[in-house]
Amino acid sequence: MALRVCEARIDGCGVHEEPVAGRGETGLPPRARREALLAVAARLFGDRGYQSVTMEEVGAEVGMTGTGVYRHFATKGDLLSAIVARATESLQLGLSRALSAATTPAAGLDNVVAAYIDFAMAHTDLVNVLLAEVMNVPQPYRHRIRRAEHDYVAEWVCLLAATHPELDRTTVLFRVHAVLTVINDVARTPHLRGQPGLVDKVRLVAAAVLHG
Repeated sequence: MALRVCEARIDGCGVHEEPVAGRGETGLPPRARREALLAVAARLFGDRGYQSVTMEEVGAEVGMTGTGVYRHFATKGDLLSAIVARATESLQLGLSRALSAATTPAAGLDNVVAAYIDFAMAHTDLVNVLLAEVMNVPQPYRHRIRRAEHDYVAEWVCLLAATHPELDRTTVLFRVHAVLTVINDVARTPHLRGQPGLVDKVRLVAAAVLHG
């Protein structure tokens, strides 16, 4: 899988020259306090880790006291759970849209990959939290999150298996996880996110790994 990723050809792809807009760039913050808390907490949890961030620090970022934060979220665990729920729901909505726009497994897979790349590049804070902080989500909600993640990946596996029936299940699983890892790593690497034509390049790498 590592060799397949490294050997993926991305030249001659006719990429666009606009850099990907990512976290940390200027933009309008949400006015609703709850939404502002979710956005700030996702950034802080992604940057420093859930255990290192206090509710008071989250509140201070949006001009609220710790008491004000607790009016929206009873515990820090509830705040993390809301962030993770936002991320998983977004993924499922993107998956549903991608599948509804396809008529074949191959087209569905291409759509699903494109949808995940768009999500990861636009919401790197949520990706960071999903990858690193789910173990801190209170039970039993953690089990539901793990099931949702499993079901999401299973859709990729089914689509790739239907597109390439010659592949054994182990190969299908490795290819799917390799593509997800590449997308996540690129999205979480600031100097890569600023490259021109990045989305097109990542899509080509994903296609080479999945179909090569």
